[in-house]
Amino acid sequence: MGRKAAKEWMPISATGKNNAWSRARGFTIIEILVVVVVIGVMVSIFTLSVGSFADDQGAEDMRRLEALIELASEEAAMQGREIGLTFYQHGYEFAVLGFLTDAEGRPYTQWSVMEQDRIFRPRNLGEDIAVDLELNEDEMVLLYERDTREEYEPQIFILSSGEIEPPFMARLRPAFENTGLTLTAETDGTLTIDNENVDD
Repeated sequence: MGRKAAKEWMPISATGKNNAWSRARGFTIIEILVVVVVIGVMVSIFTLSVGSFADDQGAEDMRRLEALIELASEEAAMQGREIGLTFYQHGYEFAVLGFLTDAEGRPYTQWSVMEQDRIFRPRNLGEDIAVDLELNEDEMVLLYERDTREEYEPQIFILSSGEIEPPFMARLRPAFENTGLTLTAETDGTLTIDNENVDD
């Protein structure tokens, strides 16, 4: 009877079952340091992957913009119509100049955004990519989105003559950075893409 009571009150360490319990009480400094290092490596990998994605996405968006402007210029020349281009803080849209008549038969012109066009539909680049625009080397203040209360007129005209008026420079960049990719358009329709992040 005495032995049984003694066994019941014997410290757990004496039974050989205390190892897991002791480890569960806390972490050693080395274990904490290992966890911190692992977290640091994971954060670094995540940051690099996000940065690479932003760069790739920006380049893809810029190539698409260049291709759309070239296609709009070809379509304007072939169909003899004028196409407009408007930039916003996070996107852009194309419009076409239509020739209409009012109720009294008087002709007038009106720009219409190509919202339903499969190719020239408005493009929203997302909040992570910002747009800057210079017209004739003057920096423009871009709206967040179209103001439907105002009579619509594009910022840039892609003419049936093959010209672009006025010449412009559009920049696509990460929202919280000052540099990125630029597209320069000359009056004769020449387009040039430059990467401002690459040192000469």
